[in-house]
Amino acid sequence: MKTIGYAVVLLALLSFASCEDQKMTEEVPTLKRTQFTVTAKGPSVGQIKVKTDPETGAQKEVTCYLVELVDPQTGETVGTIEDCDIETVELPDGAFLSRVLSKFILYGRGTITSRGEVLQKPVGDGKYKTSSTPSEDNIVNVTSEFAGASGKVMLRGEIDMNQYDHNIIIFNCNFTIDVESM
Repeated sequence: MKTIGYAVVLLALLSFASCEDQKMTEEVPTLKRTQFTVTAKGPSVGQIKVKTDPETGAQKEVTCYLVELVDPQTGETVGTIEDCDIETVELPDGAFLSRVLSKFILYGRGTITSRGEVLQKPVGDGKYKTSSTPSEDNIVNVTSEFAGASGKVMLRGEIDMNQYDHNIIIFNCNFTIDVESM
């Protein structure tokens, strides 16, 4: 009798453990990673807008630049970027460090808004190399296809500031967008 009782208990424990293992594998969500590059290309006239500083929550008047986004592989226009300068400081070597809020409006896909620090190093003739490589997620808002996603936006490129006294910047900047969602 004891042997039958032990066998029933053992079968019940194995059945329970089997169900628990199955639950654990079913509950692990699969992350979907999407990475793509877009290029902000062309001239833009700065416009004063009121934006919320993502770090302080304060409303600020900032200068924003609206530029077309193109797919660097096909040359097709895939959206626009609204790139807003929250704050810029000049560094002793003549470079600039800007806190920016960038909203990528990707046609038919949705929007991705990121915040970041952009280093602009002079290369001569009024041109600056631009770069931003965040160490942590810097995406602060997403919509549509990207809803629920998190990730980073990185930047490498160049801007031409020769017409800055007329509030015009010419962009040639590659943004790599790397998002993960469930």
